[in-house]
Amino acid sequence: MEFTPANCGIWRVGVAVESGTPERAPERARRVDRSQVRSANRRCRLHLDAGRGWYAAGDQERAILAFLEADNASPAELRSRPSVREIVGQMVRDARRWGSSELRDLAIRIGIDPLDPGPHGT
Repeated sequence: MEFTPANCGIWRVGVAVESGTPERAPERARRVDRSQVRSANRRCRLHLDAGRGWYAAGDQERAILAFLEADNASPAELRSRPSVREIVGQMVRDARRWGSSELRDLAIRIGIDPLDPGPHGT
């Protein structure tokens, strides 16, 4: 593990999500110098937690974009996260006419059928 300002910033984003203040995560994520994040898994985690924060703050479009960025950084890391599957499944269930093309793309990428998201995002 590296103790760089960028990596410490990623931890701050995660702490915001896990400590009950997820709406703070996107602002903390904006402060992280992405050019200093060397690991694809850490870049994924940054976007994943920012997406969870955007979702908690009620901004589904930004959450989707953050999850897509996380998937581009490290598909296996994002797709293995139950919290993401749960959030995306809920967004698909809540969306009218299957939501945006970005939401459909994200759902398909993580293995959720946008036509039948199921009760638990699976």
